[in-house]
Amino acid sequence: MMDRPGRILALFTGQRRRLIAEAVRLTGDTALAEDIVQEAWIRLSQGAAGTSIDAPVGYVSRVVRNLALDEYRQRRRREQVTTPAHDDDPDMPDGEAVGVERVLIARQELALVTAALAQMPSRMRRAVELHRVSGAPLREIAAELGVSVTTAHGLVTQGVERCRKCLEPKRH
Repeated sequence: MMDRPGRILALFTGQRRRLIAEAVRLTGDTALAEDIVQEAWIRLSQGAAGTSIDAPVGYVSRVVRNLALDEYRQRRRREQVTTPAHDDDPDMPDGEAVGVERVLIARQELALVTAALAQMPSRMRRAVELHRVSGAPLREIAAELGVSVTTAHGLVTQGVERCRKCLEPKRH
């Protein structure tokens, strides 16, 4: 059982290299991995005062892994947003890879998703916004909404599914 911040420090000191190696494996970036391990230390040391942890090594490893995966997902989202789409259209002049048609389609899709969000219950809408727009992890969403992580996951899943359905072509 772990019940003192001093034990967490000792655990981090003893496991630091292994934790960084795990974070490097997940992120591919040593500097980022060190930042992730530092963030895990900060989070755990702030929350460890009155907490008892039965399997501290596994718990610390899980925190580092979750932070690394969150960072990986956020980086992928940023890359998807900032990487321009490339058209293979030979008639499209260089520098105009995103045509007027794509812009119009994107605006229409945005309007549909905005309407779908407006029709959602407020907690579901907030969960989707926090997760998909802000990149907040489920634990933070759960804390903000005052629900369990499982409930937060369900709200995000249901909300994203509603957004996907609004973008599906209408079948007659």
